[in-house]
Amino acid sequence: MRRMIKYAMILLTLIAAAAVTSCGTSGKMTARATHHSGKGHKPQKPNFDIKIDPMLPADTRSLLAEASTWLGVPYAWGGNDRSGVDCSGFVTQVFKNALDIKLPRTSASQSEYCMDIDRLKLQPGDLLFFDTTGSREGRVSHVGLYIGDGNMIHASTSKGVTVSAVDGVYFGSRLMKTGRVASLHSRMTAQSSASPASTAPEAPRPATNTVSVPAVGKSSAVSTPVTDNIDARTLVLDMLVEQKLDSIYSH
Repeated sequence: MRRMIKYAMILLTLIAAAAVTSCGTSGKMTARATHHSGKGHKPQKPNFDIKIDPMLPADTRSLLAEASTWLGVPYAWGGNDRSGVDCSGFVTQVFKNALDIKLPRTSASQSEYCMDIDRLKLQPGDLLFFDTTGSREGRVSHVGLYIGDGNMIHASTSKGVTVSAVDGVYFGSRLMKTGRVASLHSRMTAQSSASPASTAPEAPRPATNTVSVPAVGKSSAVSTPVTDNIDARTLVLDMLVEQKLDSIYSH
């Protein structure tokens, strides 16, 4: 009961906030509204790692290694650094820092910038675009970076930079399109041609109603995913909070 009251208070506070744009909208940002996950404004210690296959192309490994260093960074609408970042800001910084590739700033413009690909041909390093608007308006408002095994890393409005299942309870029905950054694709093709041990495209695996996260370790380490059993009520409440926050930051 106390938990439900706590969630209700959070939702009422957020509903009262005025939000103009989000990582999913285009146009000039006129304000910076911040939502931090966890206590305080410091990055939260992540309870998972990103699994980096040593057989992936070098650029893909660099991309995933950079993304893993952002785990636990709190969400900040309009944010671009480790003190707080939004979904498209996170993706922009990862590509810039790892590969010196400059992407458009918003998730909507990133979706237009990318090559469209079949979701069954997703490879680590590809981008996933979602409609997380409260009214489900049919427009891109959120972006995540595919890391393999049916998971993505992204800046969640309720949890900060975290790992989520692509076909999970919240994101599964909201996926609009998948894309590949053309310049990364060209580099990967060149690397694959030079190395006979390149990996084949992999499709995201179906997700269940549990959250699958790897064990604690250094951000660049390789670990095996384990299942963290969460009761159904907590899962639903987390989903409702995520949806309400996305709704507020998407307008």
